[in-house]
Amino acid sequence: MLIVAAGGAVYAVGGTKARHVGTALYQHRNTSIRSLREETERPVLVWLGDSTIMGVDQYPSYAPMVEAQVFAPPRPPTLQLEGPGLDFYGYWSLAGRVAALHPKVVVLVANLRNFGTEGGERGFNDLVGEIDFDDLPETLELPYFIRGMTAPRLLLARALRTELGEDVFLRLEGARRGAQDVPLWNVLGPATRPDAGPGELFARFTRLTERIQQKFDGPITRHMPMVRFAAATVERLTRDGIAVLVIVAPYPWELAVPAHYDEARFARRIALLRQVVEENGGQLLDLHRALAKRYFRDTDCHLTVDGAAETAKLVAPELGRMLQEAGAQAVGAVAN
Repeated sequence: MLIVAAGGAVYAVGGTKARHVGTALYQHRNTSIRSLREETERPVLVWLGDSTIMGVDQYPSYAPMVEAQVFAPPRPPTLQLEGPGLDFYGYWSLAGRVAALHPKVVVLVANLRNFGTEGGERGFNDLVGEIDFDDLPETLELPYFIRGMTAPRLLLARALRTELGEDVFLRLEGARRGAQDVPLWNVLGPATRPDAGPGELFARFTRLTERIQQKFDGPITRHMPMVRFAAATVERLTRDGIAVLVIVAPYPWELAVPAHYDEARFARRIALLRQVVEENGGQLLDLHRALAKRYFRDTDCHLTVDGAAETAKLVAPELGRMLQEAGAQAVGAVAN
């Protein structure tokens, strides 16, 4: 009742504008939750990924390129669930919903940047509302609390499974952001720094690049939250007889400063991740060193058009083989 009452107040003061702002803040609800709710066919293949697999502007996603290579026409239905920064915390939250679709294969994109102690920068706490009720006991054994989540909030988040609950949530979040952005706050001082000169802009870019590379160079251990969520997600899907392929996203290692990239160090981390994935019934395809720097449009793993095409060529043989083994109608020439 409190949620409904709060929602009524937001409708009065925020209205549609607050809803639009909230939707922009929680873009993954449009790209993932909406797709799940509107899915009417049983997809043979489901992708779960972050921005490295998203198509944007003139840069296409490599997922459709892979599908064009592995499926004999007519192509069967597939589903791509994605969001900027989406990580294994979010994957676990969606795993039960995905398993209920009974796909033959699920592909999980593992971005090394998101394996920090608490994962990516975005919370994705709203996605815990999608966790199946039967999976809540297992969730309570996982480090679900790393982003401020509590057991009562896990249950409260289930209201987001309804259209009304989601609408109220997005409007509340939009109104909150709108309140943060009102000009009145400027009386306390400017919200942003004055325009910087070329020297400061270059310094900011350098610091940003340094922070990104530090995140990619973080340790990976069995007890880290994202590794535990990775293990749980793979096991949850394979438990239902679904084949799982974890792809370590291509990384522009040639652009990294020596202090933040050592081939042997990265290889040890990925070997441990491979162990975790295979112990839970999945398979891992390591592409972190597969592409030259010309295939990236930034230092954050986002691909050029040619980079997406090259990645598709590398993914297609392994995925084609797994689809064939799972009984899907894959193109034999690719799988072999």
